[in-house]
Parts: sequence; C-alpha cells; structure tokens
Amino acid sequence: MAELVRLIREVVGSRAVIAHVPPGLALFLTRLAGLLVSKGPPTGHTRLSEWLRENAGTVGVGYASELARHYR
Repeated sequence: MAELVRLIREVVGSRAVIAHVPPGLALFLTRLAGLLVSKGPPTGHTRLSEWLRENAGTVGVGYASELARHYR
C-alpha cells in the first residue's frame, strides 16, 4: 500500500507527507472514509501506474463528492 501511495504522490507532484499507522487503524480509517474494496477479480486492463502517468496533469486537481453525485 505504501508503494501505491508513493507512486501516486510522485506522479501527481504532491509534497504530501505519508504517515505510517498500525494496520488495524488503517483498516478502520479506510472503512470510516468509505473506500471501496472489491472481492472480485480485476475487470480493467490498464495498469494504475500507466493510467496515473497518462493523467498526472488532472489527478487531484478537482474534487468530486460521491455522496453529492449519488444522493442528491
């Protein structure tokens, strides 16, 4: 997971600090934040690292609230 976070930070040019927390706390926080986890097989064919490099100029530029999109 740390490698993924570092990859995203690097590609988008962020200077965000990465805080290491115990795994149990990290799991609790991701559930609290509502991050999606799939138990099924991958459905895409594009590697996230490739997609990030292709879209680095737009990743993180705007904020889209999933709650606002789906529960208006």
